[in-house]
Amino acid sequence: VTRIEGGNIVLAREHVQVQPLLNEVLELFEAPARQRSISLTCHAPKAMPCVIGERDSLLRVLSNLVGNAVKFTPPCGRISVHARLLEEALRFSVEDTGPGIPSESLPQLFERFWQANPTRRVGVGLGLPIAKTIVEAHGGRIWVESVPGRGTTFHFTVPCAPPS
Repeated sequence: VTRIEGGNIVLAREHVQVQPLLNEVLELFEAPARQRSISLTCHAPKAMPCVIGERDSLLRVLSNLVGNAVKFTPPCGRISVHARLLEEALRFSVEDTGPGIPSESLPQLFERFWQANPTRRVGVGLGLPIAKTIVEAHGGRIWVESVPGRGTTFHFTVPCAPPS
């Protein structure tokens, strides 16, 4: 974690196809979501440009966000993964119908070891800081929107590959 946060992360940049990346993350979390009666869907245009980045690192970010959504969404809830084309980037979003996050907690979400409910230790509090570092190393940004009682949406951007 220190190496990643210290900027000592080297990404093997390549053209990454988005649809196979989304399919893989959905396959990873299909069974855990189904076990909790959570609907897991993906909304993405069929024709999307590739993004520039390291495939495994991007999969790690998506897996962290979807995994957190599965962990915190109550049974019979919904999780939607979206990919939308912006001008020169792709925006990924993971939206859930979980309990939401109080506004006073939002600024700390990307800090190491921080958890909204420290008495209910769920993980170690490193997933979101690592996700943030990976996204920023790709030249993107990550942010969260949440309404307590209505759910949470994490968004991140990754630059698109130039047209060939």
